[in-house]
Amino acid sequence: MTSTRRRKAVLLCVGIPPVLVIALWVAIHRVSWLGPALADGARAIVGPSAVATAQDVAYGIEDRWNRFWRSDQAPQPYWDVPPAVSLPAPSASSAPSLPPRFLPANVGPMNAKTAAPGDGTWVPIDPPSCSAGPCLFKTLLHPDPIRAWTTVAIVAVDVASTRLHLVAGVQEPKATTKEAKDVQRPGLVPEQDRTALIAAFNGGFKTEHGALGMQIDGLTFLPPQRWG
Repeated sequence: MTSTRRRKAVLLCVGIPPVLVIALWVAIHRVSWLGPALADGARAIVGPSAVATAQDVAYGIEDRWNRFWRSDQAPQPYWDVPPAVSLPAPSASSAPSLPPRFLPANVGPMNAKTAAPGDGTWVPIDPPSCSAGPCLFKTLLHPDPIRAWTTVAIVAVDVASTRLHLVAGVQEPKATTKEAKDVQRPGLVPEQDRTALIAAFNGGFKTEHGALGMQIDGLTFLPPQRWG
Protein backbone atom coordinates (compact mmCIF):
# COMPACT_ATOMS: atom_id res chain seq x y z
CA MET A 1 0.00 0.00 0.00
CA THR A 2 1.38 3.36 -1.01
CA SER A 3 1.69 6.21 1.46
CA THR A 4 -1.13 8.11 -0.30
CA ARG A 5 -3.53 5.19 -0.01
CA ARG A 6 -2.46 4.67 3.58
CA ARG A 7 -3.26 8.30 4.44
CA LYS A 8 -6.65 7.99 2.77
CA ALA A 9 -7.40 4.83 4.71
CA VAL A 10 -6.42 6.51 7.99
CA LEU A 11 -8.57 9.54 7.17
CA LEU A 12 -11.53 7.31 6.41
CA CYS A 13 -11.07 5.33 9.64
CA VAL A 14 -10.84 8.56 11.63
CA GLY A 15 -13.57 10.50 9.83
CA ILE A 16 -16.29 7.92 9.25
CA PRO A 17 -17.11 7.05 12.90
CA PRO A 18 -17.86 10.67 13.95
CA VAL A 19 -20.02 11.14 10.84
CA LEU A 20 -21.93 7.94 11.64
CA VAL A 21 -22.40 8.99 15.27
CA ILE A 22 -23.74 12.41 14.23
CA ALA A 23 -26.02 10.84 11.61
CA LEU A 24 -27.37 8.36 14.17
CA TRP A 25 -27.91 11.15 16.71
CA VAL A 26 -29.89 13.19 14.18
CA ALA A 27 -31.90 10.14 13.10
CA ILE A 28 -32.83 9.27 16.69
CA HIS A 29 -34.17 12.79 17.21
CA ARG A 30 -36.01 12.86 13.87
CA VAL A 31 -37.51 9.34 13.69
CA SER A 32 -39.73 8.78 16.71
CA TRP A 33 -39.52 4.98 16.78
CA LEU A 34 -35.78 4.62 16.15
CA GLY A 35 -34.49 5.49 19.62
CA PRO A 36 -36.79 3.07 21.51
CA ALA A 37 -36.10 0.32 18.94
CA LEU A 38 -32.33 0.70 19.30
CA ALA A 39 -32.60 0.79 23.09
CA ASP A 40 -34.73 -2.38 23.15
CA GLY A 41 -32.29 -4.17 20.85
CA ALA A 42 -29.31 -3.12 22.94
CA ARG A 43 -31.03 -4.23 26.17
CA ALA A 44 -31.52 -7.68 24.66
CA ILE A 45 -27.77 -7.91 23.92
CA VAL A 46 -25.96 -6.13 26.78
CA GLY A 47 -28.71 -5.82 29.39
CA PRO A 48 -30.74 -2.91 30.86
CA SER A 49 -27.97 -1.68 33.19
CA ALA A 50 -25.45 -1.09 30.39
CA VAL A 51 -28.07 0.66 28.26
CA ALA A 52 -29.07 2.88 31.19
CA THR A 53 -25.42 3.87 31.66
CA ALA A 54 -25.06 4.67 27.95
CA GLN A 55 -28.25 6.74 28.06
CA ASP A 56 -26.98 8.71 31.05
CA VAL A 57 -23.77 9.54 29.18
CA ALA A 58 -25.64 10.47 25.98
CA TYR A 59 -28.17 12.64 27.80
CA GLY A 60 -25.36 14.33 29.71
CA ILE A 61 -23.60 15.22 26.46
CA GLU A 62 -26.87 16.45 24.96
CA ASP A 63 -27.55 18.59 28.03
CA ARG A 64 -24.12 20.23 27.83
CA TRP A 65 -24.69 20.98 24.17
CA ASN A 66 -28.15 22.43 24.82
CA ARG A 67 -26.86 24.61 27.64
CA PHE A 68 -24.25 26.03 25.27
CA TRP A 69 -26.29 26.30 22.07
CA ARG A 70 -29.63 27.33 23.59
CA SER A 71 -28.36 29.47 26.46
CA ASP A 72 -30.06 32.60 25.15
CA GLN A 73 -33.31 30.91 24.12
CA ALA A 74 -36.44 32.53 25.54
CA PRO A 75 -39.11 30.32 27.15
CA GLN A 76 -41.92 29.50 24.72
CA PRO A 77 -45.64 29.04 25.33
CA TYR A 78 -47.27 26.17 23.45
CA TRP A 79 -50.86 27.40 23.47
CA ASP A 80 -52.83 30.60 23.93
CA VAL A 81 -54.14 31.35 27.40
CA PRO A 82 -57.54 33.12 27.31
CA PRO A 83 -58.17 36.02 29.72
CA ALA A 84 -59.73 35.09 33.04
CA VAL A 85 -63.50 35.44 33.21
CA SER A 86 -65.11 36.16 36.56
CA LEU A 87 -68.41 34.41 37.19
CA PRO A 88 -71.31 36.35 38.81
CA ALA A 89 -71.98 35.54 42.43
CA PRO A 90 -75.28 33.65 42.99
CA SER A 91 -78.12 35.69 44.49
CA ALA A 92 -79.73 34.78 47.79
CA SER A 93 -83.10 34.20 46.10
CA SER A 94 -81.78 31.83 43.45
CA ALA A 95 -82.63 28.15 43.37
CA PRO A 96 -80.47 25.71 45.32
CA SER A 97 -77.08 25.73 43.68
CA LEU A 98 -75.58 22.74 41.91
CA PRO A 99 -72.26 21.29 43.08
CA PRO A 100 -69.42 23.68 42.19
CA ARG A 101 -68.01 23.21 38.72
CA PHE A 102 -64.48 21.81 38.56
CA LEU A 103 -62.06 24.73 38.36
CA PRO A 104 -58.53 24.24 39.71
CA ALA A 105 -56.75 27.25 41.17
CA ASN A 106 -53.92 28.68 39.08
CA VAL A 107 -50.48 27.71 40.35
CA GLY A 108 -48.51 30.50 38.65
CA PRO A 109 -44.99 30.26 37.22
CA MET A 110 -42.25 28.36 39.04
CA ASN A 111 -39.41 30.67 38.01
CA ALA A 112 -39.97 34.24 36.91
CA LYS A 113 -36.75 34.22 34.87
CA THR A 114 -37.78 31.29 32.69
CA ALA A 115 -41.56 31.70 32.70
CA ALA A 116 -43.53 32.05 29.48
CA PRO A 117 -46.84 33.92 29.21
CA GLY A 118 -49.57 31.82 30.79
CA ASP A 119 -47.30 29.58 32.85
CA GLY A 120 -49.30 28.00 35.67
CA THR A 121 -52.66 29.19 34.31
CA TRP A 122 -55.21 26.44 33.76
CA VAL A 123 -56.78 26.30 30.30
CA PRO A 124 -59.95 24.22 29.86
CA ILE A 125 -59.97 21.23 27.54
CA ASP A 126 -63.51 20.51 26.45
CA PRO A 127 -63.97 17.03 24.93
CA PRO A 128 -67.55 16.30 23.78
CA SER A 129 -68.07 13.72 26.53
CA CYS A 130 -67.69 16.42 29.24
CA SER A 131 -71.29 17.55 28.85
CA ALA A 132 -71.57 19.35 32.21
CA GLY A 133 -68.61 21.66 31.57
CA PRO A 134 -64.84 21.21 31.29
CA CYS A 135 -63.58 18.19 33.20
CA LEU A 136 -59.99 18.55 31.98
CA PHE A 137 -57.63 21.51 32.34
CA LYS A 138 -54.07 21.89 31.09
CA THR A 139 -51.18 24.13 32.04
CA LEU A 140 -47.53 24.51 31.18
CA LEU A 141 -44.57 25.17 33.46
CA HIS A 142 -40.91 25.97 32.88
CA PRO A 143 -39.40 24.45 36.04
CA ASP A 144 -35.68 24.85 35.36
CA PRO A 145 -34.13 28.26 36.15
CA ILE A 146 -31.20 27.73 33.73
CA ARG A 147 -32.82 25.66 30.97
CA ALA A 148 -35.57 27.84 29.50
CA TRP A 149 -36.42 25.21 26.87
CA THR A 150 -37.41 22.65 29.52
CA THR A 151 -41.19 22.38 29.88
CA VAL A 152 -43.64 20.33 31.88
CA ALA A 153 -47.21 19.96 30.64
CA ILE A 154 -49.77 19.08 33.31
CA VAL A 155 -53.38 17.98 32.97
CA ALA A 156 -55.84 18.27 35.86
CA VAL A 157 -58.74 15.81 35.82
CA ASP A 158 -62.06 16.17 37.63
CA VAL A 159 -61.93 12.87 39.52
CA ALA A 160 -65.43 13.44 40.92
CA SER A 161 -67.01 13.06 37.48
CA THR A 162 -64.59 10.65 35.78
CA ARG A 163 -63.31 7.11 36.20
CA LEU A 164 -59.90 5.67 35.41
CA HIS A 165 -59.61 2.36 33.55
CA LEU A 166 -56.55 0.30 32.65
CA VAL A 167 -55.97 -1.45 29.32
CA ALA A 168 -52.99 -3.77 28.89
CA GLY A 169 -50.72 -3.16 25.91
CA VAL A 170 -50.49 -5.59 23.02
CA GLN A 171 -47.14 -6.92 24.24
CA GLU A 172 -46.28 -5.03 27.42
CA PRO A 173 -46.27 -5.64 30.25
CA LYS A 174 -45.39 -9.23 29.44
CA ALA A 175 -47.79 -11.64 31.10
CA THR A 176 -46.08 -14.03 33.49
CA THR A 177 -49.17 -15.73 34.96
CA LYS A 178 -50.73 -18.77 33.30
CA GLU A 179 -54.24 -17.31 33.21
CA ALA A 180 -53.11 -14.13 31.44
CA LYS A 181 -50.79 -15.56 28.78
CA ASP A 182 -53.61 -16.64 26.44
CA VAL A 183 -55.71 -13.47 26.84
CA GLN A 184 -56.27 -11.50 23.63
CA ARG A 185 -54.78 -8.03 24.01
CA PRO A 186 -55.75 -5.61 21.21
CA GLY A 187 -54.29 -2.64 23.13
CA LEU A 188 -57.35 -0.52 22.35
CA VAL A 189 -59.99 1.28 24.37
CA PRO A 190 -63.05 -1.05 24.43
CA GLU A 191 -65.60 0.05 21.85
CA GLN A 192 -68.41 0.30 24.42
CA ASP A 193 -66.39 2.89 26.37
CA ARG A 194 -65.41 5.18 23.48
CA THR A 195 -68.48 7.41 23.54
CA ALA A 196 -67.72 8.38 27.15
CA LEU A 197 -63.94 8.62 26.67
CA ILE A 198 -62.37 11.96 27.60
CA ALA A 199 -58.67 11.09 27.34
CA ALA A 200 -56.22 8.22 26.89
CA PHE A 201 -52.52 8.03 27.67
CA ASN A 202 -49.71 5.49 27.55
CA GLY A 203 -48.37 4.35 30.91
CA GLY A 204 -45.07 3.57 29.22
CA PHE A 205 -43.56 0.95 31.51
CA LYS A 206 -42.41 -2.48 30.42
CA THR A 207 -41.89 -5.65 32.41
CA GLU A 208 -38.12 -5.12 32.31
CA HIS A 209 -38.58 -1.70 33.94
CA GLY A 210 -38.87 -3.13 37.43
CA ALA A 211 -41.55 -5.81 36.89
CA LEU A 212 -43.89 -3.76 39.08
CA GLY A 213 -47.04 -5.70 38.26
CA MET A 214 -50.43 -5.20 36.62
CA GLN A 215 -53.92 -6.46 37.43
CA ILE A 216 -57.08 -5.55 35.50
CA ASP A 217 -60.59 -6.65 36.51
CA GLY A 218 -59.20 -9.33 38.80
CA LEU A 219 -56.86 -10.78 36.16
CA THR A 220 -53.18 -10.60 37.12
CA PHE A 221 -50.86 -10.14 34.17
CA LEU A 222 -47.77 -9.60 36.28
CA PRO A 223 -47.65 -10.01 40.08
CA PRO A 224 -46.42 -7.01 42.08
CA GLN A 225 -43.05 -6.82 43.75
CA ARG A 226 -43.05 -7.49 47.49
CA TRP A 227 -41.37 -4.15 48.10
CA GLY A 228 -43.65 -2.27 45.66
